[in-house]
Amino acid sequence: MAKNSMDQEKKRDEILEAACELFARFGFKKTTLEDIGDEVRLGKASLYYYFRSKDEIFSAVINRESETLLEVLEKAVAGSETGFEKIGAFIRTRYEHIRKLKTLYRITSSMVREVLPLAQEARAEYLKKELQMMTDMLQNGIADGELELEQPEIVALVIMAGLKGLDETFISYGRDEDISQGLDVLLKILGRGMLHPSK
Repeated sequence: MAKNSMDQEKKRDEILEAACELFARFGFKKTTLEDIGDEVRLGKASLYYYFRSKDEIFSAVINRESETLLEVLEKAVAGSETGFEKIGAFIRTRYEHIRKLKTLYRITSSMVREVLPLAQEARAEYLKKELQMMTDMLQNGIADGELELEQPEIVALVIMAGLKGLDETFISYGRDEDISQGLDVLLKILGRGMLHPSK
């Protein structure tokens, strides 16, 4: 990579770091491009060289957070032994990371409605990869003789839909302890429905 390109990438990362901190401190709505520019010593016009709008910056932030979460999930899954343990690690790690993000950015249901349309492309790509991870875990569990189920692609979709419902419940009501207990219940139900009788 040429030095100029490396410098540009470094500056983009610096802008995103500053934006993360400001979004966390003041929220998306109250943070302005001028605020972000001040943090990285760039005027508004210079900031436009890297990002066309605050919406684009936010979308890039979401994309980076999504990539980080995927890396965290892959590491958690790789550190588990059996197929069902991998599924459990995936579900718990995903929830814990989302909980931290909610606390960091002080996410509310109204904020979700406001900002998610700004990051639809990044979010759609993340959801696709997340669903594929769950599908792969189910298929591998079947191949190993640990899991007994049909249509793993559909089952993966149902599991992810259930997790999304728990996400929205947590964000809307802030019931941290109930969601944690809900994950325990979900894993018990999944175990009864998927684990091979001999396991």
